[in-house]
Amino acid sequence: MAKTKNLPLDGSAVQGKTAICIGANAGLGFAKCEWLVENKIGRLIMGCRSLDKAEKAKAEIENKKTGDTEIKIMKIDLASLDSIKGFGDEWSAQDPSLRKCDLLFCNAGLIVPNADMTTSQDGFEMTYQCNALGHLALIEHLLPALAEADDPRIIITASNGSKLTTIPDPPSDNPRTPLRDVWKYKNYALNAFALYSDSKKLVTILCREIQNSLDNHPNERYRKIFLANYHPGFVKTSISNKEEFKALKVFTVPVNMLVNAMAISAPEGAKTGLFLATCPLEDKPRGSFWNEKTLPQSVGKQAEDAKLRRAYWDRCVKDGRINPDTFPQPPL
Repeated sequence: MAKTKNLPLDGSAVQGKTAICIGANAGLGFAKCEWLVENKIGRLIMGCRSLDKAEKAKAEIENKKTGDTEIKIMKIDLASLDSIKGFGDEWSAQDPSLRKCDLLFCNAGLIVPNADMTTSQDGFEMTYQCNALGHLALIEHLLPALAEADDPRIIITASNGSKLTTIPDPPSDNPRTPLRDVWKYKNYALNAFALYSDSKKLVTILCREIQNSLDNHPNERYRKIFLANYHPGFVKTSISNKEEFKALKVFTVPVNMLVNAMAISAPEGAKTGLFLATCPLEDKPRGSFWNEKTLPQSVGKQAEDAKLRRAYWDRCVKDGRINPDTFPQPPL
């Protein structure tokens, strides 16, 4: 049984602030929302694909609320760039007094074991879009809101799985994904975990490139924004057993047995992300990958290859309909 993480979490650091949490109705996202409300965050936006599940999660959190936190649900589906844009447009359309965002938690992620469901609404491989590309598109839309905060932070859930994979070098020219594509047997994705690991290595690469751009951005307000991506530990969530993917029992049963026997709880796994969202930043490297003990680490030589990072960046900017001027990159 995993030990409790001994991480100091400063609840006072979130009081009165505004946080957006994507993937908020379950798992790590829900655990973070609970903690934020318990520690009296001023405003919490729960970004979810399923409004029904979001309403149930919101009601559960509100039953425990002791402060004056305003909790709002906003619909977003990372499998759709139009949905992401709609989220950003809705945020920008608010009264100016409500547009500031102090904390952005990107928790949404999936493993797709059903090969018949591995294509997003935009025609990309689902894991690539939902775990990596969609977050980049969302960050672009929310940069002005983050720039209004005094201490803006973007915390993205990654995985140690990124250390276990080798992504294509150079990026694949497959229009569905620059990473490897699904290996299909009947309706089963034989390499579902490999696709997941690839996407998490790409998350780490994108974090480095985004932070590099912001640190050198011509808009001084953007230089304040801090990014981190982290491994939460082996956490008990429903990521590989979502009913809509109709996963085969030969896959889900052994996975669930392993998870139930060895995994830590979502509140435990959320601690690393919450620590990065609240700790002093004086000695914290920016844009880094962090393990569950909040130690910065490399996820391998590919993530340290500046030319390869830039090649993946350029592909994601194209696929995500990103305005290159939003993230100007210095020459290599």
